[in-house]
Amino acid sequence: GGNPFIMEVAKPWKQQSLQELPPFSDAAQWFQPWSWSPDGRKLAGVVQGAAGAGLGVGIYDLETQKFGRLTDLGAGPVWLRDSRRLILEQQGKLYLLDSQSKKLREIVAAAPHRVSGAKISPDDRTIYFILNATEADI
Repeated sequence: GGNPFIMEVAKPWKQQSLQELPPFSDAAQWFQPWSWSPDGRKLAGVVQGAAGAGLGVGIYDLETQKFGRLTDLGAGPVWLRDSRRLILEQQGKLYLLDSQSKKLREIVAAAPHRVSGAKISPDDRTIYFILNATEADI
């Protein structure tokens, strides 16, 4: 549950001045960054609680140095090129989330299978993901 850091990868380690993100507003929670917005202004991630429980998706604004909560659910947020919308996973489905209106819309459900690991092509025209199928003989 430590705070994440930002570093400049073009600099050698000895020349680094690591920027630590501030602690989350609730001391029992922390922010796990997952995706950097294409405009370089925000980090999307998962708000974690006790024992690593996911408590939803949030963002960290690098300009204001403040956190914002977008949802009370979801994991694995990935920014689209417009730096406004994200794709996230929840209960084996994919959702599209508008970070300004906080409107959430289901876009992929493949029941009885689960969808995970979503990634977006550089042109935002294709999403690829893992389709998890569980089979058992009892």
